[in-house]
Amino acid sequence: MSRIRSVLSVIFLLSFSAPAFAQFVSADDGASLFSVLRWWVTVSLSNPNVFYLILLVGFFALLHEFTHGGFGVSGIMGIVCLSLGVASFRMLPVNWVALLVIVFAIGLFLWEAFVPANGIILAAGVVLMAVGSLYLFQPVNPPMRVAYSVVLILTMLTAFLTVFLVRSAIRAQGSKIMSGKEGMIGLKGDAWSDLVPGKAGKVSAQGTLWNALSEETISKGEPVEIVAVDGMVLKVKRVLPEKKGG
Repeated sequence: MSRIRSVLSVIFLLSFSAPAFAQFVSADDGASLFSVLRWWVTVSLSNPNVFYLILLVGFFALLHEFTHGGFGVSGIMGIVCLSLGVASFRMLPVNWVALLVIVFAIGLFLWEAFVPANGIILAAGVVLMAVGSLYLFQPVNPPMRVAYSVVLILTMLTAFLTVFLVRSAIRAQGSKIMSGKEGMIGLKGDAWSDLVPGKAGKVSAQGTLWNALSEETISKGEPVEIVAVDGMVLKVKRVLPEKKGG
């Protein structure tokens, strides 16, 4: 138990939880691992910096998912992070007006990605997000706010990644239309489930899970090749092993 306490102590320090760290080191040695972990999650989610970071990580993950198609790890991560963020609402005095300002600022970043305006819209979004982040919590005693350094770094990072991901998706979509068949024909992947004719299964291609159909039986783990794309469903065939020359 003492070894577990030492590891969690480091985690507390890294998550800006100095008061929680002081309480933790003086906790009863008889506390169970489950109760300690539950308490650590509660303390972390009630930390303004952690709450702010979780929301933005969830946004980045979902944005990456929407701009890259399919359903993969980033989509699951985004759902989990935003769910944890919603759970934090009950622990923190969130200023809803400031939160809406942040959402509006992200909307400006998306606007800049679709309709470049020489950086004017982007700059306005940066200012609004910084102001909304600084006033994200209601006035309480003791004061609760996101650290200035965290606001500065994550505001600039959010602006850059939002514009970059959306513009990359727009360019990729344009190139896929020009090449036909969304540019995926001929790519290789692996079967994540057994594929039988007439029944959809799962394949992994380009690091993303896709629904797939095959006209032949393919076992889980076998290599496959994409032969057609029908909406968000891939049509695949088994990749035959190469014959070695004798």
